[in-house]
Amino acid sequence: MISSKDEWDAALLSVAQRDFYHSFDFHSLEAEKLQAVPRLFHFQDAHCNILLPLLIRPIGDGQSQLMDATSVYGYGGPLLAGQCSNSHSFQSELTDALRCVGVVSVFSRLHPLIDNDAILAGLGSVADAGQTVSIDLGQSDDEQWSGYRKNLRRDVMALRNSDVHCESTDNSDDIREFASLYNETMRRRGAASDYFYDEAYIRRLLAADNFDMHLFKCSYQGQMVCAGLFSYCEGIVQYHLSGTHSDFYHLAAMKLLLDHVRAWATQTGAMTFHLGGGVGGKDDNLFRFKKGFAKNVHRFRVWRWVLNKTVYNELCQQRDTVQPGSDNVTRDGDFFPYYRAPICEAVHTP
Repeated sequence: MISSKDEWDAALLSVAQRDFYHSFDFHSLEAEKLQAVPRLFHFQDAHCNILLPLLIRPIGDGQSQLMDATSVYGYGGPLLAGQCSNSHSFQSELTDALRCVGVVSVFSRLHPLIDNDAILAGLGSVADAGQTVSIDLGQSDDEQWSGYRKNLRRDVMALRNSDVHCESTDNSDDIREFASLYNETMRRRGAASDYFYDEAYIRRLLAADNFDMHLFKCSYQGQMVCAGLFSYCEGIVQYHLSGTHSDFYHLAAMKLLLDHVRAWATQTGAMTFHLGGGVGGKDDNLFRFKKGFAKNVHRFRVWRWVLNKTVYNELCQQRDTVQPGSDNVTRDGDFFPYYRAPICEAVHTP
């Protein structure tokens, strides 16, 4: 297991297909948030090179030696170079490495644009969790534009001719304002605590040295009305975080912002602008909004693996002792690992 930045960065150079989600810098940021440690499993033989970045975190109060592994916010999963004709050795070494540090279960969101799921076959289960949307930047500008939904083209043209102005920025005040704007957007949407990021986190994200993160904003009459963070790594631009000012929601300036970033991404030589999917991969309003920009959809999949079934079941039983599962959260449901399912506070009525 690799734990140092230098070794991690060097290992990533051995695979052509990768994204900023796989980087040491991003894993370090997420590890602090989750009270975890970043680790990169590296397998190599004569035919292939496999990397699997994970966050290893203690279970419970940290007094035991039990751990589990998860992926960063966004899209993780394995990276592969070469032809892995026999995955048995990889799977055996991965199992031993994780058991050696007390890992009970593994959960990972898999990258929709990097399809290496086959090497995980036999290690738990990989399941569809929705779809994501991307714009093919290899197309001409006219082809990209024609891929927009008709009413979206109309709205973007109106915004282009309005007083809304979009640009990239590294201004310190803009970064501070974006942090406030983003978190206010999350509060307005009733987002879980996992989706909130403070200003210091965002500044460190922008300062990372092994991927490029850019802040773009739309302004109207001198006021930031919406803004977003967009990464650029190995030909992929990712729509990472964004927020819209509640007083200017009616402008729908996010449409212009994404159009502006699409044009910028094309000019920088990127091949794909990945917009992501709906909340939790759902076919919701957010997904349908993104699909207005392109018809390209990708499978979003998640990986669940229980290494120690006995301990896993004991942990689930302990969780049920505090609060039994409901119709929304069950052992066979989508929340994994189940023993980390949130405990709802009892509601007392007079």
